[in-house]
Amino acid sequence: MLNDILGLFSFKDFSNLSDNDRKLIFDKVSYAISQTRSHISTTREGQNDIVSPIVANIWLRTARDLSVIKNKEVQILSRNLFQKSKYWTDTKNFDPINFEHYKIKLTQVEDSLSKICGITS
Repeated sequence: MLNDILGLFSFKDFSNLSDNDRKLIFDKVSYAISQTRSHISTTREGQNDIVSPIVANIWLRTARDLSVIKNKEVQILSRNLFQKSKYWTDTKNFDPINFEHYKIKLTQVEDSLSKICGITS
């Protein structure tokens, strides 16, 4: 029964993250999310996103900055954010399957950020 209860929760090991790591992750990812939302709100046409080298660069820099943090979950987030950067360089030809595979929807990135930084809603 205990295993069933524990199975409901996804325990990830973030114990090796320093306060500085968490602050860096939070600041970088929050900024990228904010800039992306701003871009989307002013440029989205229907369900189509408009390419943005600026937004792509923000996600690329965020992915690169996070890639130096030695934590498995942060490394996965960094890889996913790199894919998000690729999306913003070519929104029309980006394979939609990658949205789920890399968990790059903004809500998914926010969920990852909350888990890593220990933010509860």
